[in-house]
Amino acid sequence: MGDWQTHEARSQQLADSVRRYLVAAHTGGIATVLATASSLAAQQIHPRWALWPIGVFAIGLLLAGISMLLAQHREMKRRDAAKAGKEDPEFSFLWWSWSWNWLSLIVFVGAVAAALWGLGSISLAVG
Repeated sequence: MGDWQTHEARSQQLADSVRRYLVAAHTGGIATVLATASSLAAQQIHPRWALWPIGVFAIGLLLAGISMLLAQHREMKRRDAAKAGKEDPEFSFLWWSWSWNWLSLIVFVGAVAAALWGLGSISLAVG
């Protein structure tokens, strides 16, 4: 068993990796939807179907950004407490990044569903 500092450092590294993954996934989702909408526009299909999925992916990016800002805020509070020789501050549930990371992941799944629903609503004329 390691000491708590080792586990805390590992936890922060993993949280940073999760945030990078979420940003990449949402950004990739936006790029994929835009590329698909662009290719369908060449076939005279209006890209309005892409608005909802892009909007939902953008919300996921916002949630990942909030998670990053909260992580920075917590670290600054911990730094200030260490400078002053005080105990680490306690943070409420909404200040923890993992809750925002989970929300971002759930929104990602919703954005993928919105994109698939949007594509499924398109009828392509063959021939």
